Amino acid sequence: MYERFEFPRMCEAVLAKISAYGGVAKVRDLKRDFRNSIRWGNELQRVFDHLIGEESIVVDANLNPGPGPASPGFWLKEVWDQKRK
Repeated sequence: MYERFEFPRMCEAVLAKISAYGGVAKVRDLKRDFRNSIRWGNELQRVFDHLIGEESIVVDANLNPGPGPASPGFWLKEVWDQKRK
């Protein structure tokens, strides 16, 4: 049985997962991690939008270090700020 999260708990879980990945995570990886925890198809996108709006995460259009297709993802705001210094 999979654990289904309500919206506030899902926000906390996504932040914890990004933190567990070292402060940066690809959208693909987050979708795979939470595929069995969402109730509706757009719930994870709503969490991303909410966390971006409250400035907890920052969008990065390409986390892929090499050639090849872009891999969009997110940085924790604190990690992003430290990286930019």
